[in-house]
Order: sequence, then structure tokens, then C-alpha cells
Amino acid sequence: MRVNVQPLPHPNTVRVASRYGRQSHREGAKHDRSGTHDHVRSVNLSDYYPPASRRLADEGPVVVEFTLPKAEGSPAEIHAVESSLFDRLDAAAVTAVGDMGMTTNCPGTAFRMLVDFKLD
Repeated sequence: MRVNVQPLPHPNTVRVASRYGRQSHREGAKHDRSGTHDHVRSVNLSDYYPPASRRLADEGPVVVEFTLPKAEGSPAEIHAVESSLFDRLDAAAVTAVGDMGMTTNCPGTAFRMLVDFKLD
């Protein structure tokens, strides 16, 4: 499963692409409006891909919204704002984002992350 963090058009949005079967542990960064960097310590999304979803070939993107209450740490107030249309994948995306470590120069800011579950 591949995990990529890439900037999206909105300055407070990050993309995490997941492909089952490949593993990658990489850190990604995005630029905020001030030109500084926010960093995300990615997790191995294959650990979060629900077994039932693998068997049923469920795939899809989930947009997760969260806040970073501190300059460094785990996200809070995490919820899916755009569904994959599969409850299991939506819940897995929320759990995965909650387990990520992040840093920001803008504590208290709300962010959105695209978590894309795909089977190879």
C-alpha cells in the first residue's frame, strides 16, 4: 500500500493515497499561506484497510476533517466530511488520521485530508 502526502488546491488540505499490497512510510509536507511547512508522519494504511472491505473489493476516497490543537501531536475533532460510500472505509480513514503525528505552525487550525483506499 502506498502512502503519499501531496498538496491539494486548498492550503489546509493534504492527500494520502493508499494502495493495498504496497507499503511506504514517508513523511510529506504541504505549504500553508505563510509559506511555512506543515508535516505529517504517515501511517501504513494497509494496517487500516478493513478485511471485509478487501474481500468485497471496496475502494474509494474519504475526505477527513480535523484540527491540530497543538503545534505538534495528534489531530483532534476528526470526522469524515466526504464519504467513500463505504462505512468501513470511512471509519478506517478517521482512525488512520487519528493515529498520525503532525506538526503545524498554526495550532488550532482545521485541516482536510484525502485518504484514498485502492486495491492493487
